Parts: sequence; C-alpha cells; structure tokens
Amino acid sequence: MLTEKEKARRSPGDEARNDLRFAIVSSETRNFGATIARMPETSIVKHLVQNRGRMAHALLVAGKGLVISVAKTFYALWLEVTGLLFGVLTVGGGTALVRQYRADHLADHRRFLIVTGFTLVCAWFTVLSFLKARRMRR
Repeated sequence: MLTEKEKARRSPGDEARNDLRFAIVSSETRNFGATIARMPETSIVKHLVQNRGRMAHALLVAGKGLVISVAKTFYALWLEVTGLLFGVLTVGGGTALVRQYRADHLADHRRFLIVTGFTLVCAWFTVLSFLKARRMRR
C-alpha cells in the first residue's frame, strides 16, 4: 500500500492514466456511453490495419521490382538494336571505302577522310553499344 507521503506526491490524473492504460491493454470490450455499440479491442483493429499496410507495401515493392526489371531489359534491347544499326552503317562505310579504292585508288583524299572518319565513329558506337548492353544484362 502507499504511504500518505506517496499519495500526496501523486497527481490526481495518475489514477485516470492507469485506468486508461489498463483499458487499452485489456482483452475485453468496453461499453462507452457515447457510442451506440460496444467497441472492439484496439489491438484487433490495429492488427487488421497493419496487415492491410503490409500487403500494400509488399505489392508496391513487387511492382517496383517488376518495372525496374522490365525497364532494364528494354534498355538492353534498345542498346543492342542501336548497336546493330551502327554496325550496318559501319559495313556501309567499309563498302564505300572498298568501292572508292577500286575506282580511283583513293585519289580523292577529302572523300577518303570523311568516309574513313564516318566508318570509325560508327564502328566505335557499335562496340560501345554492345558493351553497355552486356553490362546492363548483368
């Protein structure tokens, strides 16, 4: 039991707070005069709300993972398609150099430099695109 000094030290709201704490933790339902029906235990309501939140979070995480996976796949495919396009342009530049060599043994130096530069740049983009696509697939 509490002594008179301990009772004097306690504030008048301590007992109300203790009653409230026990009412929230208790496993029974309470009848509140302001409500029409009996209120269920708060932990049951809290559990139902938490389960809904967990399911929504799980669906959000799964959807995010799916979108990221599909986006990476399509980006790798895009890189491979552009690499193929640059590869075709490189082959076209190479055949133009062969035709120019057969026609006049590269007498037109300006055209030779332009076609060679174009072919080298396209070849570089081809290699770079396929390397980047390989890194994306990992």
